[in-house]
Amino acid sequence: MEADDFPRIAIPFGCIAAWGAAWRRRTRAGRGTRVALPVISVGNLTVGGTGKTPVVRAVARWLEEAGARPAILSRGYARPMPQPGVTRISHRGRIDVLRWEMAGDEPWMLARTLRKSSVYVSADRVPAAFAAEADGAGILVLDDGFQHLGLRRDLDIVCLRGDEAGLRVLPAGPLRESASALKDAGAAVWIRAPLAPDEGDDPAKEASRLRGRLAPGAIWAVAGLEPERITLPDGTDAAPGQLKGRAVGVLCGIARPLRFAATLQGLGARIEAFHTRGDHHVFTPRELEMLREDLLWVTTEKDAARLPASYPVAVVRSRLLFSEGEDELKRKVLDLAADVPAAEEP
Repeated sequence: MEADDFPRIAIPFGCIAAWGAAWRRRTRAGRGTRVALPVISVGNLTVGGTGKTPVVRAVARWLEEAGARPAILSRGYARPMPQPGVTRISHRGRIDVLRWEMAGDEPWMLARTLRKSSVYVSADRVPAAFAAEADGAGILVLDDGFQHLGLRRDLDIVCLRGDEAGLRVLPAGPLRESASALKDAGAAVWIRAPLAPDEGDDPAKEASRLRGRLAPGAIWAVAGLEPERITLPDGTDAAPGQLKGRAVGVLCGIARPLRFAATLQGLGARIEAFHTRGDHHVFTPRELEMLREDLLWVTTEKDAARLPASYPVAVVRSRLLFSEGEDELKRKVLDLAADVPAAEEP
């Protein structure tokens, strides 16, 4: 969501919300439930479209390589079939539920791509933390956890889109809380994305304002999402360059669809149609039947979880590539896992 999507009449209410969020952080931060395991939170300041999930996956893979038995705790936002209490989606890479609707698109994607991690979903991350601990987890990773103050953490990683310093708080803008909250972050990752047609020039100047909000000693990292491969409608994988010159349609329900379109344009695809909806939208059979049949429809990995498995769509699978701060951030994460006993060999 962009700043222009919000009415100016809501600015006074945004100011009140910003004050309320700041008061909540001031009175509750650091006072949540403490569990016996190390806790790493990955979150952001905005309502969507930042790149949290790739960072969660990167952190989990670092921990997997260290044998730390990570467990990811998610709230399962917008899942069509929420279950009461705690739902274990996977245990050390083995899927426990059969339908993505019980997990949510992002937890389902994490469960299916992480080989040695466990994934839990619960509206309240505190009981999920205790459930993961009882199942033998060695370290916890909170997905979208920066504003979840009910559970104390050892490291807060905040993902940034780069322009938060100039944005307003809901309902006047896409911020959940103001950029001043970055003072509580132990690390920030600026996720650079391809510039969409309606965006300005290089946003590095804006991002530098955010870096200045961090506390002394906090880690600053810069990363980007790079298409790694394309899964074609027949299930085979191809190099991203296979889209060059192809007539495609954009099919997605994400917070910032123009960024995805810019990625496809960067691969040389000829975009001839858009069918985009709001974040986490579940496309109906009627919607899909109405799409042009002469185009190759292309979607994101997150959207693919919500589409029928039989629907002929190409899926862009991206990887997170750091250009700054990766070694420092990885060292900080692995330091927290240093005292976790290594996983036993099966």
